[in-house]
Amino acid sequence: MTTPTAVPVAILLLAAVGGCGSPTPEEPRAPVPGTGSPIEARRLVGARLVHIRPDTPVEWTFTADRFAVEAGEGALPADLVDRLLGDGAPRARIEGAWRLDEGAAELVLTGISSGERKGRERVVLPIRPAGTVRCDLGDRQYNVFEATPPGK
Repeated sequence: MTTPTAVPVAILLLAAVGGCGSPTPEEPRAPVPGTGSPIEARRLVGARLVHIRPDTPVEWTFTADRFAVEAGEGALPADLVDRLLGDGAPRARIEGAWRLDEGAAELVLTGISSGERKGRERVVLPIRPAGTVRCDLGDRQYNVFEATPPGK
C-alpha cells in the first residue's frame, strides 16, 4: 500500500524526468550567459580591447576598417606577435585591416604589419560577448570597452 505522499512525489519525479515544463522547439530558450548581446561591427568601431588581466598592458583599437594593437610599455607579448606576424620578435605596435564575420562570430584580420614587417595574410579570431564583449587570442582574452576620447 502506498502512503498518501508517495503518489504526488512519484508524479513530480516523473514530470521532472520526462521534461515537463521544458521549452518546445517553438519556444525560445533563455540565453546562455554571455550570449545575449550579439557582436556587431558597429560595437567595435571606436572601441578598444583591453586584456582581462590588468598586469598585461596591451590595447587594441578599431576605426571603421583598421585595427592597431599596442603595448602599454615595452614590447607586445611574443605569442601575440607570433600569431599576427609569424615571428615572436619584439614589436611595440601591429596594425592592419579588420572585418567582423557576425554570422560566425569571428574577427577577421588582414594586411597585418608592424612597420616594414609584413605579417600573416589572414588571422581569424573567435569573438563573443562575455558580459562585456570578449575576443580570444590563444590563451589571452581581451575585453572591449568604449574608447576613451583623447584628452580624458
